[in-house]
Amino acid sequence: MRKEVIVAIVVGIIFGGIFTYGIRRANLALKPAATDITNEKQGLPENVEEAESDLPDSLTILAPEQNDVFSQDSTTITGITKPGCIVVISTEDEDFVIRSDASGEFSQKIELDPGLNKIIIDSFFENESVGEESIYLVYTTEIDL
Repeated sequence: MRKEVIVAIVVGIIFGGIFTYGIRRANLALKPAATDITNEKQGLPENVEEAESDLPDSLTILAPEQNDVFSQDSTTITGITKPGCIVVISTEDEDFVIRSDASGEFSQKIELDPGLNKIIIDSFFENESVGEESIYLVYTTEIDL
């Protein structure tokens, strides 16, 4: 009887420690890092042209989101990249070549095929690097959204 009680206490302590460690790690991962955003500490350039050239090469799709379901056969892809970049949006049937505006935003209406649609968005930057994102969209007439 004593052995079982001791074993139960030791096993409980081990599981409690693992559980506490997991919660602590999750809280640390979700807590944003405290940063002081000032021009002096960040070394931000004074003029806009320098700022645009120092931006990282990135591509962000704002809408639609991954795995969105549509009941209409068209949607508009919108996103942000560096200003003046060439953006290629490839659907299964068509390719659209557009240029991002002065603020880096782009938008293009596309037609969806019934079922699953893979949309690939590429952004070509001045330093010859390419940013690529792909999203999957579903077009169905079976449900009414």
